[in-house]
Amino acid sequence: MAISRAQILKELEPGLNAIFGTEYNRYENEHAVLFDEETSNRALKKKYSSQALVMRMKNSKAQQLNTLSQAKVMYQDIHITQLH
Repeated sequence: MAISRAQILKELEPGLNAIFGTEYNRYENEHAVLFDEETSNRALKKKYSSQALVMRMKNSKAQQLNTLSQAKVMYQDIHITQLH
């Protein structure tokens, strides 16, 4: 296998995460004294609401296309019937 920068990064990343991840345990939770801790899933709600909107738009578009194709078939049937 060829050695590439991407491969070296993949091999080094777990070790670096282990080394620097242990550094966080040395410090107290200092920000808790200064700031109120809030939890929110607003970003998650926004993501899913936007996905729902996209799905509704796709379904609406599909229904419009279906209606148009049905109208086209009806028009062709009427046109063929009038020719005969």
